[in-house]
Order: sequence, then C-alpha cells, then structure tokens
Amino acid sequence: KRYALSCPDVAWLSDVTEFKICGVKFYICAIQDIASRYILSYKISTHNNTKLAALTFEEANQLRPAPLSLLFHSDQGTIYTSLSFSSYLRAHGVTQSFSKKGTPHENGYMESFFATLKKEEIYRRKYNAPEEFFESIEKYVQYYNNERLHSCLGYQTPKEALDFYDLLSQT
Repeated sequence: KRYALSCPDVAWLSDVTEFKICGVKFYICAIQDIASRYILSYKISTHNNTKLAALTFEEANQLRPAPLSLLFHSDQGTIYTSLSFSSYLRAHGVTQSFSKKGTPHENGYMESFFATLKKEEIYRRKYNAPEEFFESIEKYVQYYNNERLHSCLGYQTPKEALDFYDLLSQT
C-alpha cells in the first residue's frame, strides 16, 4: 500500500515481535509514524493480546493525539483484528487498515524497524535478566528516534523529521 508521506499523523503502523529472554517469551508491540519513522510508543509484555496493543496505542495517542482521519495499519494478527481492538480504535475516530495475508512487505516500515532493532541491538547482546532486555530496548528506541540517521528522511533522525513537520504546521 502507498500512504501519504507528506506529514505525520496521517498513518501509524504497528506490529508485534517476540523474543525469548532468560527462558521467558516477551512480546514487543510498537507504533511508528509513517512520515517521520518516529517510534511513537512501544510496550513489552509476556502476553500478546489486545490489551498490549491498546496500551501501546494509548501511549502513542498521549504523545501525539490522533486526528480523526488517522489510518492505523497493521498485519492481520488476532490482536489487531479482534472486535475489542477494532472497537477501541473506532472509539478514537481511527480507521484501521490491514496488510493482505502473507504479504509482510505491506507493513514494511514496521518490519524494517524490528529487523533493525534485532540486528543492531538484540542479537548483539546476551541478556542475563529481563530488566537488562527492557533497558536495552528503551535505549535503542531513544537512539533510533533521536540519533540514528535515515536516508529516506534526507539523513535526518525521526525526531528531526517530526520536529520539522511540527514547525511547518505552526506557521
């Protein structure tokens, strides 16, 4: 799918990935603004359920209140297609969009973020406790948003791109 990339808060993307750390399976749900590539929110849980997705959305919505025309795109995972999550988004005036089954490239920016997170952070470390894993993810998301340059953003960080859009909208 092609999205309008002209400004933030047109489309948010979401996905969930999982890791086994110290014998425990953890799920990371993240939400990314498509225009700026900024990770608006992420949550880590031992349960992959609609509560995880809703809490992640709630945090993103507190950071950047979703406009009524926001498109929320994800794969067709059960947490996203559930009646409770769909109703939750509708209550916030958000329209849902789904990738076709078996086409992960349709949610490519989120897939790319998780691939980068794994390659640049998670697979390079050995975690001796879940807390080390949580701290590592927090530091990486901060790095990704505030320091990591993106060629698709003209070699800006996601934060710089988001700030630029926000500055333009104020004028």
